[in-house]
Amino acid sequence: MARTPRVEIHPASIKHIKKGHPWITLDRFSAKFPKGAKFLRSRLDEKNFVVLLNDPNHPNVKARVWDISEKSLIEDKEFVYALKGRLYRSIELRPQSNFDRENYYLCFGEADELPGLFVIKLANQILIQFYADFWNHFEKDVVRIIAEKFPNETLWVQKRNLNQEKEFYCATDKRKKEENIVLTEYGVKYHVKFNKYYDIGIYTDMAAIRERVGKNIEGKDVLNLFSYT
Repeated sequence: MARTPRVEIHPASIKHIKKGHPWITLDRFSAKFPKGAKFLRSRLDEKNFVVLLNDPNHPNVKARVWDISEKSLIEDKEFVYALKGRLYRSIELRPQSNFDRENYYLCFGEADELPGLFVIKLANQILIQFYADFWNHFEKDVVRIIAEKFPNETLWVQKRNLNQEKEFYCATDKRKKEENIVLTEYGVKYHVKFNKYYDIGIYTDMAAIRERVGKNIEGKDVLNLFSYT
């Protein structure tokens, strides 16, 4: 088993990680992180190590916290096993919520202990979004795990980037280049377009505020200047 490279991290980063912060940002320590490694490790205290997902191409976030434990090494097989467990747990939490909409997150990045990975259910489509280049190493594993849970859904993959360059494809049918659907959220119909633009036409993370606003403007005409649909 290849050893996970050990790195030194800024004392402030150690302090923040212990308080639950999920990232290591660019500083004089993280600037020296090895570029080619998938994982990094660093000692937090006499007892624990932190295992990090290396993200050398990001201009600001250089690594993301994956695990804190007495164990300091990790290999690909072990990571994929843990990844599957975290994804399943995240997905299985969602049906306990009563959504009056066809769009919701199956996985919300750091909040579900899946740094830089977001998965959205959009009617009968599922959109997997990678916000960190680290996931290029395990892209096929993520798609496979999601497909196991949703064998009848169409899966799309998007790699988000700071330049907003469109990197989009259909993982379940490589012949499919675009897809347009209509979904319902709190009684409102939205046109969602996969692989036509960088954004698909609806921000699911704003669904809660749309619900609150909708209750206050019922029966009124509304001009939404921030809508893509």
